[in-house]
Amino acid sequence: MGFSLETERLKLTVPTEKDFDDLFSLRTDVDVMSCVGGFGQEFGVSVEIQTEEQVREQISLSEDYFNTYKLGFFCVFLKETGEFLGQAGLFHVKFNVNQPKIELAYRFLKKYWGRGYATEAAKRLIEYGFSGLDLKEMIAPVHPGNERSINVLKKIGMTSQGEMEFRGHQVPYYKITCEDQL
Repeated sequence: MGFSLETERLKLTVPTEKDFDDLFSLRTDVDVMSCVGGFGQEFGVSVEIQTEEQVREQISLSEDYFNTYKLGFFCVFLKETGEFLGQAGLFHVKFNVNQPKIELAYRFLKKYWGRGYATEAAKRLIEYGFSGLDLKEMIAPVHPGNERSINVLKKIGMTSQGEMEFRGHQVPYYKITCEDQL
């Protein structure tokens, strides 16, 4: 599949089996996964480290999901070196295609935090969503204590909308609309 989104420094692609080792490393990293998934110990939930089987299943569903909806949780690579940095994407909230809300999300290996990659990828995804897919709005649920991620959401123009139910918990969420981009 030849689809990719690019920025000055990044390339986002649909996950394939060749990305398994990188995705498995990302999705089993306690520091990364404590900011997503079950939202960690504050909620009395253990961190949702993924199994090999779960990562392979996500990869196997990625191409069909992209072909059907032109959405996905893409792999993010550094253009200059091809090095895997993490994931960023747009997809139906909880991958539930029977509801219309589209989520913007990202997760990066810890060694790449604080370098502007999440902001750069998210800006490109917003552009793709509004210009390429004609979306009207995107939302981003966020771990309540993840100030880095909250700062990224504010930087890219998303605004706080209060709280929403997400994976059985009330969590803050942010939103951006196509009108916000005018």
